[in-house]
Amino acid sequence: MKPHQEVIDRILETIQSKQSFVLTTHVNADGDGIGSELALYHHLRDLGKEVHIINPTPMPDAYRFLDPEGTRVEAYGDHHARTVQQSDALVLLDLSEISRLGALGKALARNGPFKVCIDHHPTEGVSNDLAWIDERASATGELVYELLMQAGGKLSRSIAEGIYVAIMTDTGCFRYANVTAHTHRVAADLLETGLDHNRLYRLVYESNSWNQSRLFAKTIGDMNRACNDRVAWMKIPRRTFRETGTLEKDTEGLVEFPRSIGEVQISILFIEQAADRIRVRFRSPSHTAVDGLARELGGGGHRNASAALLKGTTLDEAIDRVLALVEKYVH
Repeated sequence: MKPHQEVIDRILETIQSKQSFVLTTHVNADGDGIGSELALYHHLRDLGKEVHIINPTPMPDAYRFLDPEGTRVEAYGDHHARTVQQSDALVLLDLSEISRLGALGKALARNGPFKVCIDHHPTEGVSNDLAWIDERASATGELVYELLMQAGGKLSRSIAEGIYVAIMTDTGCFRYANVTAHTHRVAADLLETGLDHNRLYRLVYESNSWNQSRLFAKTIGDMNRACNDRVAWMKIPRRTFRETGTLEKDTEGLVEFPRSIGEVQISILFIEQAADRIRVRFRSPSHTAVDGLARELGGGGHRNASAALLKGTTLDEAIDRVLALVEKYVH
């Protein structure tokens, strides 16, 4: 039996036996979360199921082309609580912990819907009824592909585009160390549907607004270095968002830039969400791990892409705290 086959079979049984589903992903959804949701959404709809995608935060602009009418992906509001609680199953994609669902997570009653987790992030504990967590997968979209293939599902254009965007974005366009031969085989199967991979790339990565470009230019222009140039760090105070007319969602991809600098082992982006709440994102090349650093700060994520949320601290205090820790993670 393949690894995880037992839990896959149980998820397939759940899909067969239940009628109403709510799909969700983590706050500030990325391409893997959104793409995985929409691929599974279309599959479930093809089976005649009742399906809602309800996320804790609004759809990022970069992925709106996957839901052009804006009718499939909804941002959680109080009026959604009943829909979530009365669904037969809640499927968490690209996250395993209810705590990462913000207000949506708080709305879940203890005796709420049956909870299914499909994720590829390492986790220390999962409080769901069913959890398929495979750290070997390049993206949650890769796991959704496997699930649909075992279900005998058809790769429609909409399903293929969702999975392709999920994998493309979580592998850095197939550049990262998490890419395997299987990842490329999945991508080849998706391309066989006739999807336009160049179009998907342009829509995700070459559709920035003027304001977003100004945000990137200002932030990169103020980039700093530490640990003998092995660490590059950037910060975005709230005033920078005001000056450039941008929001936190416009920072997607910004932390990746310093990885192109030869000496840099760790790239850090500090985002001031409030006077006492700082989001910190970490990126690194394959030979350097940052997930331990994120966990030390109460966060988590992948070996080379992690994050943490620091509460009760100012931006300057957060920078000092992180830079005091980071040196032991470079070599």
